[in-house]
Amino acid sequence: MFGGSRQLGEVYEKQPFDKLLVTTRGDDPEKMRQLAEFCRRRRVILSKLVIGEETVSESDRQIAGKFPGRC
Repeated sequence: MFGGSRQLGEVYEKQPFDKLLVTTRGDDPEKMRQLAEFCRRRRVILSKLVIGEETVSESDRQIAGKFPGRC
């Protein structure tokens, strides 16, 4: 589901789902608590998308150098 959580219950009633992926930072603890409660009541898995950063090693650079247009 793309969009805000206001229509979440309505969407679930029309098309049940078994997993909810939160793609925002989740800075609002109350909203996250509400989503967790929504999911707990319906046995829906609540997941949060996390994007990380990793330093590229020298060996990674050498491998990437073998492919034109990369590093």
